[in-house]
Amino acid sequence: MILIKGRTSTSDWPVFHSGLGSQTNDVIVLNSTGAKQTITNYWNGGVSSTVFGVLNGTWAHNTNGVNYVAYCFAPVVGYSSFGAWQHNNSNDGPFIYTGFRPRFILIKNSDNLEQWYIFDSVRRTYNISGTSDTSELRPNTSAAEGTLGLGTTIDFLSNGFKIRANAAGELAFGTRNYIYAAFAESPFNYARAR
Repeated sequence: MILIKGRTSTSDWPVFHSGLGSQTNDVIVLNSTGAKQTITNYWNGGVSSTVFGVLNGTWAHNTNGVNYVAYCFAPVVGYSSFGAWQHNNSNDGPFIYTGFRPRFILIKNSDNLEQWYIFDSVRRTYNISGTSDTSELRPNTSAAEGTLGLGTTIDFLSNGFKIRANAAGELAFGTRNYIYAAFAESPFNYARAR
């Protein structure tokens, strides 16, 4: 996953995510509720685990005289996971395997106009047993913690997370596609004893 921002100009935050589909054309914007967009050769030759090409000038994220920052994340076993899922149109939503208990999860419906959502196990230290979660943050807005409503909750599990929602919930609508980024609560795979 790559997030880009112009530091010396006003601009959007384009996001590359492997779960969007095309490694060269698909982009989604962090400070927007918009769905993914397909822009021919946006990532100028594609993104791989070792190569990040110069951006195409289509969206003015490669403008002379502007300084940019790119935050680049890669999956690391036991530490971070990036992926996608399609909702199963069920009240008992899908389980998303990460290989660790998440501390932080970022989620976006990539098909439709919808918010970005952040969940973490610092502010919410236990799984919700009710019908709605009130701890999400939305990075595309300046809003305080909100209420997802429509019966959406997320369970943090030892090896991933589970969407628990009615089939009309904001993170569980029909068979829409979602992308996520998750980081571990206790990275373990490369831990060393002292």
